[in-house]
Amino acid sequence: MHEDSVIKWTNRWLRRRRPNDNIFKKTQRNLTWKYSMILIAFLLLFVLILYGLLYYLLIFSPTIDVRETMEQKIHGLMQDRQDDSDDSLDEYIEYYTLYDTYAMGNVLIEPSGEIKTGTSIYSASLKTLIQKARAHGTQLPVNRNQHVLLAGSAIRLPEQRQDEDNDAPKLKSFSNDALKPQPIRMIITGEPLYSKGKPIGTLYVGKDVTGSYHQFFNLMMWLGAAFLLFCALAVYFSYRMAAKAMVPIFASYEQQRKFTADASHELRTPLSVLLSSIDTLEMEESVEQNPFAAKVVHNMKEEIRRMIQLSGSLLTLARSDSGHSELHLDEHHLETEAARTVESIRPLAVAKGIELHYDLADAFVIRCDAERIRQLFIILLDNAVKYTPPGGHVSLTLEWIYEKPYGVLIKVSDTGIGIPAEDQPYVFDRFYRVDKSRTRQVEGYGLGLSIARWITEAHQGSIQVYSSPGQGSTFIVRLPV
Repeated sequence: MHEDSVIKWTNRWLRRRRPNDNIFKKTQRNLTWKYSMILIAFLLLFVLILYGLLYYLLIFSPTIDVRETMEQKIHGLMQDRQDDSDDSLDEYIEYYTLYDTYAMGNVLIEPSGEIKTGTSIYSASLKTLIQKARAHGTQLPVNRNQHVLLAGSAIRLPEQRQDEDNDAPKLKSFSNDALKPQPIRMIITGEPLYSKGKPIGTLYVGKDVTGSYHQFFNLMMWLGAAFLLFCALAVYFSYRMAAKAMVPIFASYEQQRKFTADASHELRTPLSVLLSSIDTLEMEESVEQNPFAAKVVHNMKEEIRRMIQLSGSLLTLARSDSGHSELHLDEHHLETEAARTVESIRPLAVAKGIELHYDLADAFVIRCDAERIRQLFIILLDNAVKYTPPGGHVSLTLEWIYEKPYGVLIKVSDTGIGIPAEDQPYVFDRFYRVDKSRTRQVEGYGLGLSIARWITEAHQGSIQVYSSPGQGSTFIVRLPV
C-alpha cells in the first residue's frame, strides 16, 4: 500500500511542469522502453516456439503420416510379390495400395492413364484434386520424399463422422447433402510402382488436412491477439517497474535539493557578515598602507562575492525545483528593463574594450516578473561580455513576433569565441562548462544559463542558442504575450 502511494506521488510529481522534469520523464521513458523490449522479446520467443509446435503438429506431421503410409503400402506390395504367389497383380494392388484408412485417400494412375481409386470419400476427393491439378499443369510429386498441398473443391467428409472400426468411411454411407463438393486441402505424395521391372503406374496417397489448416490459422489469430494483449500488459508493467525504479532516484534528488537549498540559505548570512567585515578591514589605515595586505583583503573580498553569487544561484535553482519560487506577474515595459541592464553591464564592456549597443526603439509591454526578466538580461549580456575578446561587439535586440504564437523576441549576439556544435545541446545544463580549462580564467560555475532557461520556461517561453566556433554566439528568447 505504501509502495503504491509512493508510485502515485511519483507520477503526480512527474506531471508537474518544471524545467528539470524533462530529465526524470526521459529517464522513466527510457526505462519503460527497455523493460518493455525485454518482456516483448521473451513473449516473441514464446510465440515463435509455440508457432513451431503448432506448425509441426497440425501442418508438418501430416506429411510424415503420408510418407509412412506410402512406405507401408509399397513395402507390403513388393514383399508379397517376391513370394511368387498365384494371386493376380490386380488383387495385390487393390489390397495393398488402394486399401483406405481413415482420413487417407489412395489413387493409382496406370500407364494408360486410367485412374483407380479406393472406395472412400478421401480417395474420391484425391482423384478430383489430382485431375484438376493435372489440367492446370501442376507438377505432382514423383517420389515419396516430395509433398504437394492441393486445394480445391471436392467431396469432403464432415469432421464429426467416424466409423467405430476406424476404417475409411464409404461413399454409400452418407446422404447426398454430405457428398456435395466443399473446399478441401490435401497433402499428397507419389511413388512409381514396378512389377518385375515393368511400370504398373504411379501411386498417390493423400491426407485431408482441411481441418488442421483451419485450426492452425484460427490458433494463429488467437495467438496474435494474445500477443498484442500481452504486449500492452508488458508496456503497462514496464511503466510500473520504471516508476518503482525511479522512487529511490526521486528520494535522492529531493534530499540533494533540500540540502542545496538549506546550505545556500545558511551560507548567505555568514558570507554577508564576512563581506561586511572585510569592507571594514579595508578601511583600516594599516591595510591601506601595506600593498600586500591590501591585495590579500581584495582577493578575499572577490572570492566571498563569488561565493555569495554561487549560493544565490543555487538557492534560485533549488526554489525553482521545489516549485516555491513563484513569479510576481504584472505588466512591465520590457525595453525599460533591458535599458537598465545594458547600462549596468556597460562598465564591464568598456573595461574590456567591447562595443555594447542595443536596439530598443519600440515599446514592449508584456506581463512578466520584472525582477526575473532583468536577471535574464544580466545573465545573457554578462555571458556575452565574458566570452567576447577585446575589440568585439555585443548587441541586444527586442522584436515583436507577428506570427502565432505572438510574443517578443529577445536576441543577444556577440562576436566571441563561439560554442562547438557538440556542446550546444548541453549549455543550459547545470554546472556545464564548454571548456573546462577556462573555469579559472573566466568567473562562473555554469549555472547562469540554467537559471536563464528556468526563467524563460517559467514565463512559458523558450530559449535557443545558435553559434559557430570563432564566429560568436546568438541567444534567442521567445516570450509570449
